[in-house]
Amino acid sequence: MASLPEGLSESILSLYEEMSELKTKEAKLYKALDKIEAVIQHNESPIETWSENEYQLKKTYGLDEVKFSEWMKSLRQEILKETLVKIEEQENTVRKCV
Repeated sequence: MASLPEGLSESILSLYEEMSELKTKEAKLYKALDKIEAVIQHNESPIETWSENEYQLKKTYGLDEVKFSEWMKSLRQEILKETLVKIEEQENTVRKCV
């Protein structure tokens, strides 16, 4: 930050503090989208890359962060549906192999 031009570093620092405090709707949205994006990335990746704890974690990850908005809760639920379908498909594949 110190290497940035004067004014810019203060502006960025102010935004960082706002995001850290999570008091504004924008900050809450930023945090919720950050969590949701991680789940989307996992849903898009091959399930073979998931660690064992991620099966359960991705069902609940980001739920607290979306509580501030009905729309965000709805979006998170849609993403959860994708997660559950992916897990179910994997479980069906495993059953067929056994």
